[in-house]
Amino acid sequence: MTSYKAVPKTFVDYFKGLSLEAHSVMVERQAGYGPGNIEGLGPYGVFSRLAEDKCARVGTSINGEIIDGKAAVAEGWFNPGVRDALIDIANYAMILIAIGEDQWSEVTRPDSDADRIGLKEKVEKLEYDELS
Repeated sequence: MTSYKAVPKTFVDYFKGLSLEAHSVMVERQAGYGPGNIEGLGPYGVFSRLAEDKCARVGTSINGEIIDGKAAVAEGWFNPGVRDALIDIANYAMILIAIGEDQWSEVTRPDSDADRIGLKEKVEKLEYDELS
């Protein structure tokens, strides 16, 4: 039987921070693009964007090769553009989950103008909180 060890607090904190960052990016971009962008792409379009655009950017940067029978990546492969693409990959995966569960339009369209304004204020507060 497999025995699991406790997950270190540093692991929990680090990945919580990454998740919150991805969430912030998702909310900010959703406020800018709106739900129609994703609805127009559909599931295949979203997956294509993830695979062909975002993964290609990461793959190009890694630019791996086989050295002594082992895969090696280019030095300096991890840069701000790659990091941004990886956050986008995580978010596109979550968008595909929402589409697959028939939730994309349900959770992305405000019920009223008041909700629309509330989203804008929340994004502005989130940006302010991150800068302060």
